[in-house]
Amino acid sequence: MNNCDKIRLATDAYIKGLLPEEEMRSVTNHLESCPECKNVLIQSKKVSAILHKWADITPKDNFIEAVNEKIDELGVHEYPEVNLFYRLRYAFASAAVILLAVVIWLASPKPPETIQPISLDSGTVSVRQDNQSQEATTKGTYYIKSDTVMQTAGTKAVLSLADRTKIEMDRQTALNITQPSEKSRGNILLHQGSIYLDVAKNPKTLYVETESGRIKVVGTRFRVNHLKYNAPVRKQIDDNVISAEGIKITTVSVDEGTVQVEWKNSVHPVKAGERVAFSISIKPIGFDLPVGDNMADRAKHLLELLKQFSERNDFDKALAAEAILTGMGEETIPSLMEILKSTPSGKYNSVYLGRVLSRVGSEKLYPELEAIIKSSGYYIEYRSAAAETLVGINPSRGAIILLDIFANTDTDTRKLCLTALQDKKSIGAANTAELIKILVNIIKKGESKDNPLFNAALESLAGISDNSALPLLYELLKNETDYRIILSASRAIVRLGDKSDREKTLVRLYALSEDKNDLVKLATIKTIMSLENAQGKQRLVNRLVDIGLASTDPKVKLACLETAVILGDTQAFELLKNIIAQGNSDLTLQAIQKIARITSSDAFSGFSVELLVSGYYDLINRWKRTQDQIYRNLADQITRSLQGIKNQRSLPVIRGLLDSNEPDLVLSAVRILANIGEKEDIFTLRTLLGKVTNESMRGEIITAIATLRTTLDIRDE
Repeated sequence: MNNCDKIRLATDAYIKGLLPEEEMRSVTNHLESCPECKNVLIQSKKVSAILHKWADITPKDNFIEAVNEKIDELGVHEYPEVNLFYRLRYAFASAAVILLAVVIWLASPKPPETIQPISLDSGTVSVRQDNQSQEATTKGTYYIKSDTVMQTAGTKAVLSLADRTKIEMDRQTALNITQPSEKSRGNILLHQGSIYLDVAKNPKTLYVETESGRIKVVGTRFRVNHLKYNAPVRKQIDDNVISAEGIKITTVSVDEGTVQVEWKNSVHPVKAGERVAFSISIKPIGFDLPVGDNMADRAKHLLELLKQFSERNDFDKALAAEAILTGMGEETIPSLMEILKSTPSGKYNSVYLGRVLSRVGSEKLYPELEAIIKSSGYYIEYRSAAAETLVGINPSRGAIILLDIFANTDTDTRKLCLTALQDKKSIGAANTAELIKILVNIIKKGESKDNPLFNAALESLAGISDNSALPLLYELLKNETDYRIILSASRAIVRLGDKSDREKTLVRLYALSEDKNDLVKLATIKTIMSLENAQGKQRLVNRLVDIGLASTDPKVKLACLETAVILGDTQAFELLKNIIAQGNSDLTLQAIQKIARITSSDAFSGFSVELLVSGYYDLINRWKRTQDQIYRNLADQITRSLQGIKNQRSLPVIRGLLDSNEPDLVLSAVRILANIGEKEDIFTLRTLLGKVTNESMRGEIITAIATLRTTLDIRDE
């Protein structure tokens, strides 16, 4: 059974919200990238909605009495024993009759679909009906079917329903409206974009549906947005970033009355003045915003929340806050532009600032944004946000402006231009060709102090995202001799292309991995590992470790060690031991520092701590044998690195150090527990206190216990 089959089997439980949280996320991620499974989900929802509408059949009050009377009339009859064959024969015959009836019903002609009137009050909409599209530009009444999709492009439009409900469609919005029934006024199915509804008062219910959930309303004024957002801003460890697809978020903001958000099996009322955001996997979330009409205060408050959520890796709330801020629309522009110009560095997350401005802004902002980008009088992070906004509003025109700025400015500004153009789709073929030419020239100059844009150019080339780039990237793959250009071009091809492009790229990379130069081999293998499956990665790790053990180049050894640690491969212990055995203190120190940085990762914290501890024992034993102070100093560096650990995922390994025969490791463990320990560690430290006789160590343990009690707010027990 393949993954799609498993996802489809779980569809019903997913719709009802019955899956575990981790499985819900897994299904959501799959649906974002698999159109076939997403279509199955949509069809399942439609079937569920139809079944939900079926009314129960209520029998007459005297139904049971009438049945009993009929039985009495017929009397009780004795029938001879009938063998199993005959019983089954009649059972199969009955089933066949029922099946035949169902087939006849399905095959019988259906009544023609009802047509309903929709009035176009202003603007232009594209109407797709019966596999044909046409533009409606003239005010008046149009007659549409339930499956007719109405879509706006570069202009807004206003529609009116038969009951005088008004629908204001924003730019790039698509929806269709189902037929009214006895109990409801029909459904507005919002596929993407933003609508504002002034719903006429009526006893019947109107529903607004997105793939995220359903909004139930009788009479009110409110806005619904249904837009795709990029992955939340995540903490990073060096250059290793976990990638994630974007997700569609629905936001509801109510100006008058109350609506009900129906999400899975729960109902969430939203009152006037309130805003909530939700998706298929994120339950409706709202935030307490400053009261009053001051849009600047609300925007700043949400930006502060975004910074907090991104720092805590609270992705659901970050997405909700970004969607709600975006949903406030054009009114936020003056406040957001003022933040770009005058806010102190570090106060807000500039990435979110640029993303929101890209959504709500227009090309009218271009002169102001260009001035911010060019001026060194503004903070670099907000200049970067301005560049992101410039290319986000109109990718093609924004790219032209950024490439022009790049050609006539200083290094810092050129770097932020490259960063802003990275991972951008639809910047146009001409802009893409010019950008690739610039990046290749920078990379060919090599890595040096005189070429500060080298690393930025490598990442920008790998991040090329306009589909017109594929032929140009293949030319680089075929004709270039600089392995760094080949590797970056390969990453871009795999991101842009399909399975066949990936296979062609891997053939070229495996050939390059046989190069005589260890650095070329290493860089190529690391690139291949990012493209290979789990089995292929393991084969490559073994090869990578062999390269690290055999190489005399410190850079190669460190790079091999770092990759092995990040992959959690136990051969990292052998590599670290090999590095220590080289007797190169600078190399060993760099290895310790690299491993220590990785301890902040949730995924690799425990493994990297174990690696540091093994390095400590190796160095201490060498010091004891040789009395060479260099080994002692390096061992002390490890204990200092350990004491800086703040990741609770490493606690199991840290607790194990309390039983060590090395006092410095025990001391490090005590100090770490004082900072990040849990309630159970107080008992552990008290037990240790009863065994220790050294007064200095006893003092450290007592201090750690007191610190933990204060941190955890534990009263006298």
